Amino acid sequence: MAQWSDLIVKKLFDSGVDAHDLSGLKPGMTGQDFEAALGLFLRRSEAFEQIRDLIPLTSRVPGVSGPQTQTWYDNVASTFERVTEIIHSSLMEEFHYNRLAVSDAKEAYGRLLQMAGLPRGQRLVYATTNYDALGELALLELGARVDTGEPSRLYGGNAMGLDVAGLLEGMGRSTPVLHLHGKAGWYRNKNGLVEVRDVQQHHPSNGTPVVMLPDPAKSYSGNDVLALLWAQFEEAVNNAQKVLVLGHSLHDDQLMRVLKGMPDRKKLAITFWAATESEAAVQLAWLQDQLTRDPSYFAVRFAAKLDPLEWQHLEAWLSSGQRPPTK
Repeated sequence: MAQWSDLIVKKLFDSGVDAHDLSGLKPGMTGQDFEAALGLFLRRSEAFEQIRDLIPLTSRVPGVSGPQTQTWYDNVASTFERVTEIIHSSLMEEFHYNRLAVSDAKEAYGRLLQMAGLPRGQRLVYATTNYDALGELALLELGARVDTGEPSRLYGGNAMGLDVAGLLEGMGRSTPVLHLHGKAGWYRNKNGLVEVRDVQQHHPSNGTPVVMLPDPAKSYSGNDVLALLWAQFEEAVNNAQKVLVLGHSLHDDQLMRVLKGMPDRKKLAITFWAATESEAAVQLAWLQDQLTRDPSYFAVRFAAKLDPLEWQHLEAWLSSGQRPPTK
């Protein structure tokens, strides 16, 4: 997240857009601060667009110049649009599949699936809030037949239709992959249809990206694709034998709502990682305050090489449901 944030800031600077105060973005932001700033920008942008029809009415206000107000509004609206396009452009640059280290992910996910007794991903639902295809490409390399709702990938920029309805119905024959925040390369065209485009760079002519940009209070309401994915995610979570949250800070209201609504949170395990024991203790305390002590919590780092000693308790939970020892 920090790398993407810095890329956006750099592209804003290189483009000459003077939008620091408007976007709230700056170099070196933490992931949480980046999400808060970007969320505020998106809400401001939406609110500013909603008052467009009111601007001509300012000409009726004594002492206010209607044409000057209109010019000011048009300039600010243009800046909002340019910043948004830069965000979409940087998303494609950062998360396009050509940038992904699939071999490392294959090794990490392969070991994880072995621990869970699911070597080829059968009876697995893989849900991700990432915009990239790293997880599903790793699963493919491991022999899983993944289903994201996309037709078989075509290379060369061709547009293909997306259909995310009924992904869970194929479980067993395939591994459903739920991109809860959308995915780089998903675009809604001018006719309202969602297409998958194999493009490495964003261009407005492709349509509007189908992504839920970072915002702690993000909502998928009004987006048919994301609403379908979240509904299936909630169904999968509520019916799962085990649910493992891997590598997510849980600073996401929608995600927390689903997890808190689980019929039995003892089926839930949360991983977290920090550089020091004191930082890990703070994270654990926050998680337990949000979700209580019902779930199991594991301080592990998910990387290409999984430390056997570090992962032994999580491996026991994956294989038999054994809860970690309490200190």
